[in-house]
Amino acid sequence: MAFKKVAYFIAFFQLVMSTCAFAQEKHEQTVMTDTYYPFSYLQEGVAKGVNIQVIELVMRRMKQNYRLEFLPWKRGMRNLKKGSGEILFPVIYTEERAKYLKFACSLDADKTYLYTLRDSSISFSTLDAAKKYSTAAQIGLHLANVLSSNGFNNLSPVSTSEQVLAMLMKKRIDFIALGEDVIEVSKNSKLKTELLSNSGVVLFETKYCVAFSQSVPDKVVSRWEQELKMIHADNTYNDT
Repeated sequence: MAFKKVAYFIAFFQLVMSTCAFAQEKHEQTVMTDTYYPFSYLQEGVAKGVNIQVIELVMRRMKQNYRLEFLPWKRGMRNLKKGSGEILFPVIYTEERAKYLKFACSLDADKTYLYTLRDSSISFSTLDAAKKYSTAAQIGLHLANVLSSNGFNNLSPVSTSEQVLAMLMKKRIDFIALGEDVIEVSKNSKLKTELLSNSGVVLFETKYCVAFSQSVPDKVVSRWEQELKMIHADNTYNDT
């Protein structure tokens, strides 16, 4: 009789655990990003961009339900740290952030160069020489922090990446910093990259990752890492 009670208990426990696992699998994850054209942006209410397509592809492969939110990057980071959001992209990995976040890398790798207008008379060949000229950067992004920490004091803060380019086109600033990927995916787009000239000066090199709150299980983060590697390996990323 005691054996039957134990068997019933084990069966009941397994049923509860399988139900919880099913509920967890169907849990809708909160995915956050900021407007960063052409990687993530809204067009007539529809999420667009290279990074958006990669995120959607991974979610489909994992058969994971999710809700995408566009919000300022700093707010997204705060939500991630306190657990009110589960995924934020793109995020640059640092050892300090790894103390309170989990990472799957890389969503993208990039070199950021300094660009002027093709018809500009401005010319420089080093970072130090460029510091006397004016530029702009989107508030809260790593790019703005790098420019500021490298002594680019003539720096105008703006809300969107589109505003940065608009200021350059109107010649209100002298140069802008753009990644190679931005130039590549923006050909024949509203960024008008054909009007830009690459100075050849590299501001920084980096890897962009997907960041997770501490509440996300390690096995989920590992699966993301695997999926991102597969996307890069089979060139799916280049086709999105």
